[in-house]
Amino acid sequence: MLFELLMVFLIIIIVSVLILIFSKIHIDILFKNSNSNFNGLITINYLIVQIKYDLKKQQLKINLHLKNKTKTIKIINTNKQDETDKSENSNTDETQQDDKDKEIKQLLKDVSNAKVDILEIVAYIPKIIKFNNAKIQLNLGLADSELTTKVTAIIYSIGAVLYPAGLYIELIPVYGEFRIKSNMDIKFDIVIFNCLKLIVKIIRKPKLRKLIKKLISYA
Repeated sequence: MLFELLMVFLIIIIVSVLILIFSKIHIDILFKNSNSNFNGLITINYLIVQIKYDLKKQQLKINLHLKNKTKTIKIINTNKQDETDKSENSNTDETQQDDKDKEIKQLLKDVSNAKVDILEIVAYIPKIIKFNNAKIQLNLGLADSELTTKVTAIIYSIGAVLYPAGLYIELIPVYGEFRIKSNMDIKFDIVIFNCLKLIVKIIRKPKLRKLIKKLISYA
């Protein structure tokens, strides 16, 4: 009798794990920016859990969908700099803006250096993701014409690979000035198991790991 109960318990655990790893995550990304001024909302829905991250407020909210109600169970503020720090900062707004623009330019140089790894990961995405009427509009100018051309070429390559999967990228190169203006509306579903495989592939790419660390520190 004990053996049968243990087997039933084991089967329940296995089935539960399979349901979890083969369930879909729905991800919705809304994003707008003009150079380093940005606004956006990332929403992740998984079973009864909903995670929202407000890019402008730098606020993470975790909700639970219970029947016809949504209950907030946790709010996390991720802003690294409080109002006191801001008031004590002696730099002018213009200087701060210039510094942010330089950081963005350096990030895009790192993107250019990681081109091979990025395109390899992008080539794998259509196998595991189908986008739902996803669109990116982008005006890109990096003052440096050579860097603008390199990054533009990478984005065109990414767009060509992802277009059959349902992601449309409209890119306008801008030469002779620094301008990064975008408008994104991206929706897609991905199975947890495939998501884990994608993460493993990214971890195995040293240049991508370095780039992601910089993006996280910049945010």
